[in-house]
Amino acid sequence: MDISPGTRLGPYEIVAHLGAGGMGTVYRARDTRLSRDVALKLLPEWASSDSRMRERLSREAHAISALSHPNICRLFDVGSTDGVDYLVMELLDGESLADRLARGPLSIGEALRIAGEIALALDAAHRAGIAHRDLKPANVMLTRNGARLLDFGLAKVFLASEDTNAQTLTRECALVGTPRYMAPEQVEGRSVDARTDVFAFGLVLYEMLAGRPAFRADSRSTIITAILTSEPPPISNSNPNVPAAVERLVRRCLKKNPDERWQSMQTVAEALHWAGDSGEVFVEAAPERRRWLAPAVIVVLLALLGFSLFRGRAAQAPSRTLRFSVNPPPGTTFAQNPTSTELSLSPDGNMLAYIARDGQTPKLFVRSFDELTARPIEGTDGATSAFWSPDAKWIAFFSPGFLKKVPSGGGPVQTICAGQGGHGSWSRRGDILYFTWGIGTLEGVGMVRDSGGATREVTAGKLGWGMWPSFLSDDRHFIFYRLSDSDPNQTGICLGSIDNPAEERLLLRAASRGEVRGDDLYYVRDGVLLRQHFDAKRLAVDGEPVAVAEGVFNLAATAAANFSVSDDARTIVWQRSALPTQLVWRDLTGRELGKVGGPDLYRNFSISPDERRVVVDLFDRKTQTPDIWIVDAERGVKTRITPGDRFAAAPTWLHRADTVVISLRDPQHSSAAPDLAALTLTDGATRTLARQQGVKYATSVTADDRNVIYSINRGQWWQIEMMPLAGGEPVLVSGGGKHDEREGRLSPDQRWLVFESDESGRREVYIRPFGRAGEKVRVSAAGGVEPQWAADGGAVFFMNPDGNLIKADVDSRDQVRVTRTTLLFHISSAGMMEFESIGHRHFAIAHNNRILVRELLSGEDADPVTVLLNGR
Repeated sequence: MDISPGTRLGPYEIVAHLGAGGMGTVYRARDTRLSRDVALKLLPEWASSDSRMRERLSREAHAISALSHPNICRLFDVGSTDGVDYLVMELLDGESLADRLARGPLSIGEALRIAGEIALALDAAHRAGIAHRDLKPANVMLTRNGARLLDFGLAKVFLASEDTNAQTLTRECALVGTPRYMAPEQVEGRSVDARTDVFAFGLVLYEMLAGRPAFRADSRSTIITAILTSEPPPISNSNPNVPAAVERLVRRCLKKNPDERWQSMQTVAEALHWAGDSGEVFVEAAPERRRWLAPAVIVVLLALLGFSLFRGRAAQAPSRTLRFSVNPPPGTTFAQNPTSTELSLSPDGNMLAYIARDGQTPKLFVRSFDELTARPIEGTDGATSAFWSPDAKWIAFFSPGFLKKVPSGGGPVQTICAGQGGHGSWSRRGDILYFTWGIGTLEGVGMVRDSGGATREVTAGKLGWGMWPSFLSDDRHFIFYRLSDSDPNQTGICLGSIDNPAEERLLLRAASRGEVRGDDLYYVRDGVLLRQHFDAKRLAVDGEPVAVAEGVFNLAATAAANFSVSDDARTIVWQRSALPTQLVWRDLTGRELGKVGGPDLYRNFSISPDERRVVVDLFDRKTQTPDIWIVDAERGVKTRITPGDRFAAAPTWLHRADTVVISLRDPQHSSAAPDLAALTLTDGATRTLARQQGVKYATSVTADDRNVIYSINRGQWWQIEMMPLAGGEPVLVSGGGKHDEREGRLSPDQRWLVFESDESGRREVYIRPFGRAGEKVRVSAAGGVEPQWAADGGAVFFMNPDGNLIKADVDSRDQVRVTRTTLLFHISSAGMMEFESIGHRHFAIAHNNRILVRELLSGEDADPVTVLLNGR
């Protein structure tokens, strides 16, 4: 239908023809009531001829008109005159993204800016329950005020399939639409949702960066085939300057299965802010307006001006904040540990020390903010919890069994004292405060000189366990976190004194450790990093807390929180909460056989004897503790077993299907290590097997279900013990030497025990006779952890240091002999460090060599560390 200028449709007078497409014709029109120009879109006759579609159009258009976002073209009105249906929209001055792309590819900075604005617009619409479903370059208008999305809701109107007639319209609409930007579920006529927009967003961002469509084809049918069956070539083939993290972001948007894509545009928008390790930066120039800067701008600023000069200029403009991300070095992942801090800013805020994992091995890295890459510090394998000397010349860290220090530029590592994990703080006087887990008799905060020597405890210890110390500016007082069993009201951030433990008092009830920087105390509550005024004269907290950042890793059970603040509080870094995982069935080739349950914070798991259920412990963000759940392996339905008011983790199924052995902490003794307990699944009843000192978790049970085999650490070393389920004295099963032995599991015939040990200097897999004398045999050749038997006892499975699953065929009739070793596939969750001290399950072996694997939903995408400058 063509309408000449001057024609009136209701109160709208046609001025000029602007364009046409399969979904209608657009005119410039004058709103005679409000004296403003608008864009008027006439709908095609095939859509206007169905009364139900017209009624639905009116209903949904009015809902969409309520959307208000600076990157969404407003829908003002919907109307009908003489059988002509139309939409009235905001008239925009600019060019479409399609027209811009016709002139060639965009710069990386421009593409990311536009993509960020599109992502924010889609997120706002999705939050209102509206999906676009027709996202393509022609529906993005580039204006002087930023990108604007057009035609919101039209695709939803015509692609929804609530009844038979709507399904017919879906197919008809697919013919007149643009298949090049459709998701697989769209072209197949299946149900669509907001994740369909994620796929289309990936296609649009791909085209902006590569200068070409993701799927090239000569006809509609070949495009559809390509969308359903092929992967687009890497963007780097067309644009080698595109950062790897951006490439990964787009690749995940374009997953064929909606469950494997980013699950929300909010997450996509955040990922764009982080944008990779080559320096994509999100800049907040004013509270009401966000802008994206190209990587080259930041690189030039940092290289030419130097970080300190840059910070000095930023200080002159306190309204400006700079936010960027630091990714782990290639081939590594950041560590997240509930019993230590894994990132630390230098006092001047110029450098970041952090722990990253290369396979299974954590190591210390240092990243200077005026450099593009991080430096590994040699001699720090096994490192946890790094912290700086006041002059930034040294970094202290914990490695297995000891507190050590190393020059920040690299050099010989020196031992300070014994210590296992934990956290520390270094004063200008040369004193180091620290706390450790399960070493000696230290139950509070200890102090030692940075040169080593005698240690002493500086907390009173009368009301609870002291941990997470941090010096105040006077170097005589400090704050620490106290976990009190006797009085929960005394649990929180406390004041301490190295001269007088009697000064100890509670400052603030909280669920995380704290740091005092300048006039503020920083801490985390419910995943939000807060700052609250600290009066240095009164040594007291006052005022109301102010939010600094959201989604910060925090675990109330241990008060751990992954953040760090420079001395002048102008630089703040933090790491996000743990990423969701998925339980996936795979065969020996790595081929997916199915999923168990949906995405969740799975940690440890065990398969039922009949393989119809999986018992898991899931991390609860609200209670900040893990709970035991049962997952139906076929239907995916989850059922909570433990009440959620205490720590319950590391389940191991007995041969009878109604009982599991778990690690359980009594809520009345929240600072004590969890005890082993039998959990009856039918009624949720628990029975503590025996109260023992030390961290412990079950790994296996004997065939008659009379005894449980478990790993325990009462001090410096892990060992393997066995205890009757009916109660009784434990029996040592491992060698009991001065090295770690754990993860003991019985063979199906009960004659052999497979386990891991660091006797050789690194963790390896061994087999020894069970219940009788005999030599042990090493199974792994180059490192191995988490060994498990095949159901028939003819093989042992384990992970190597690179996170690959290995199958070792064994002949164990008379003595153990390894006959063949086969590398199977990589486990994406390898290197995750959550609660490693109480067991960690990455896979479980079922019959017929089916393998249930815990996988990271983000695949190879590491969760970056966020850096905030001038965030006050």
